[in-house]
Amino acid sequence: MAEKAEELDQQVAEEEKEEIEIELVDLQEIGQKEKRLFDAAVGAHEKKNYAYGIDLLRTLLKKYPGLIEARMKLREMQMDRIGKISLLSQALATVGAVVPFLKVKRFASKGNYAEALDAGEAAMGMDPTAC
Repeated sequence: MAEKAEELDQQVAEEEKEEIEIELVDLQEIGQKEKRLFDAAVGAHEKKNYAYGIDLLRTLLKKYPGLIEARMKLREMQMDRIGKISLLSQALATVGAVVPFLKVKRFASKGNYAEALDAGEAAMGMDPTAC
């Protein structure tokens, strides 16, 4: 049993050593449908409809994980959504982020990095300032 655990640890360590590259994508390089999705998310942010805007951006980032403009807008929207930060809200967000964090590890270990990034975004969506 201990041998299998050591083998698994070695496999995980080797996989972590692999360099993972995500191709950076500019907003000008994506299709019209995706640009409309981004514009709709920006519109939702302006209307303070944060949940909808965050959902739209996460959908866009599943397809284009290297779209930095969308990731920055997502983080901005998440910060605006949480408003004033308190110690209690950070503690609750940290506890609530445990399950998505475990999903990140599971997806990453299987090489499904796009899903791992999305699960990470779900964890950060609770409170992007919490550790």
